Amino acid sequence: MPSPDRAFSIYGGVAALSWFSLAASLFVPDNLRVPIWAGTALVVPVLVGLAYALLLAQGLRARTGGGFGSIASVRRLFANDAALAAGWLHYIAFDLFVGTWVAQAGLDADMSPLVILPCLLLTFLRSASLRSWLCASSSPRGWGSPYDCPGPTAGARASRGTVPPLEP
Repeated sequence: MPSPDRAFSIYGGVAALSWFSLAASLFVPDNLRVPIWAGTALVVPVLVGLAYALLLAQGLRARTGGGFGSIASVRRLFANDAALAAGWLHYIAFDLFVGTWVAQAGLDADMSPLVILPCLLLTFLRSASLRSWLCASSSPRGWGSPYDCPGPTAGARASRGTVPPLEP
């Protein structure tokens, strides 16, 4: 296993290339999309996931007193470079998998690639932007207002009578 710094650099480059390929896949014919999506949904996340597991094990073995039992122990764990790099690799693998799902589901729903692209960008930049995808996919026009989105905030507004309730 390379050092945490080296793993961070290697997999960061792989992630950047994978995200570029994923964005480009929105604009290529179906037969070219399949190998790109296999790489971004399966091959790269699995390889990054293996490196994550190895780095996390290395970080846990470092005897920093870190762990997952409290915020203080998580802070001590991530003071170790191997555990910190593992945390970053976790984001890389998960976000790339979700990004591929967003791209595939959007094209399957006949959404414009120009509508899907901002959702991919938000997934890349913010990680937890699955909500942006749900907003885009909930509207027949491809981009709904926040009031059209499923989720707890829409339900809360519905219960106050400001928007119609979501149908089951």
